[in-house]
Amino acid sequence: MACIVSPTMEKPLKSVTITDVYDIASAIGNDFERLIETFGAEPLSGLVPKVINVLEQLEHLAAQNQKEQDQMAELRYAVEKLQMEKTVKAEERAKYEKELEAIEESWRSETKELVTTVEKLQKDNKKLMQQLSNSQAAWENRNTKDNEKDAGDQLLGKMTEIIDKQREEIRNLQKEVKQKNVYVETLQGQLERLARLNADFKRRNSLTQRHAQSLIAEKVDLQAQLHDKEQQITVIRDRLQQESLDSPTSPTLEDIDQWHQKLTLEGKMVIDLKDPNRPRFTMNELRDVLQERNELKTKLIEVEEELLQYRPPLSDEEEVLPVQGPINREPDDKLHPDRFDSGIRKLKILSFEKKSFSIELFKAYGTLALYLCDLSIIAGLVDYEKKSFYTKLT
Repeated sequence: MACIVSPTMEKPLKSVTITDVYDIASAIGNDFERLIETFGAEPLSGLVPKVINVLEQLEHLAAQNQKEQDQMAELRYAVEKLQMEKTVKAEERAKYEKELEAIEESWRSETKELVTTVEKLQKDNKKLMQQLSNSQAAWENRNTKDNEKDAGDQLLGKMTEIIDKQREEIRNLQKEVKQKNVYVETLQGQLERLARLNADFKRRNSLTQRHAQSLIAEKVDLQAQLHDKEQQITVIRDRLQQESLDSPTSPTLEDIDQWHQKLTLEGKMVIDLKDPNRPRFTMNELRDVLQERNELKTKLIEVEEELLQYRPPLSDEEEVLPVQGPINREPDDKLHPDRFDSGIRKLKILSFEKKSFSIELFKAYGTLALYLCDLSIIAGLVDYEKKSFYTKLT
C-alpha cells in the first residue's frame, strides 16, 4: 500500500502551525481507515491511542509556538516603533542644532561687519580730524562735533535695524517651533487612536474566534450524531437483507410494507399533538434562535466594555462600598491557565471504539483549518495597514 506524504510533514518544526497539525491528523486518519478496511481493527488497537497522544502533544507544542511567535512579532513591532521615534527625535534635534548654528553664524558675520564698519569710520574720522587740524579752531571744533554726531547717528541706526531684523527672525523661529509642536501633538493623537482601534480589532477577533469554535463544536457533534444514525440504518438494512436471504419463503407485500415503515420511522420522533410539552421548533428555527442569542451576547459584552471606558474613574476620597451578594465565578482560563483543550479528541478523528473513521469529520476539520487561515490572513492585513500608516507618517 502506497502512503501519500503530506507537504506539511516536510516543513521545519518551527514553522508548523495548528492547521498543519490538523492536516497531518487528517492524513493519518485516512491511512488508518485504509488499513482498517484492509486488515481489520484489531491490529491497530494499541497503536491508535498512542497516535492520539502524540497528535495532542504536537498540537499543544504548535499552539505554544504560534503564541510565542505572536509575542515576538509584537515585541519586534514595539522595538521598531521605538527606533522610529528615536530617529525622528534625533533628526529634529539635529535640525534645530543646525538652525541655531546658522543663526549664530549670521550673528557673528553681522557683528564682524559692524566692527569693520566702526573701525573704518574711526579711521575716516581720524583722517578728517587731520585734514581739519590746520583750519580755524572754532570751525574745526564745530565740524568735528557735527561729523562725530552724524557718524554716531548712522551707527546707531544700523544697530537698531540689525536688532529689529534679529528680533523678527526669532519671532519667526518661535512660530515654527509652535507649529511643529502642534503637528507632533496631532500625530500623537492619531497614534493613540490607532492603538485603540487595534485593541478593538483584537477584541472583536477573539470574540469571533470563540464564536466560531463553539459553532464548529456544535457542527461536529451534529455530524457525529448523523453519522451514527446512518450507520444504524445501514446495519438494519443489512440485517433485513440477510433475514430475507435466510428465510425459505419470500416475504409478502405486508412484510415489505412493515419493513419499509420501520425504516422510514427509524431515527424519527413520534409527536403527540395533544401533549403540551411537545417540541414546537424546527432545527433551522432553533439554529436561528441560538445564533441570535450569540449575537446578543456579543453585543452585550461590547456595550459593557464601552460603559467601562466611559465610566469616570473613582477618586481617592470616594468610599469603596463592600461587595454584597454572590460573587461571580471566575472563568476557566483564569482558574486553569496551564490547561490546554485539545481539538483532536473533540473532533474524534481517531476513535477506535467505532472501528471506522468518518470522512465527514475530516471535512469539518478542513473547514476549521480554512477558517483559521482566514483569521490569520485578516490579522496580517491589519498589521500591514498599521505599518504602512506609520511609514507614511515618517
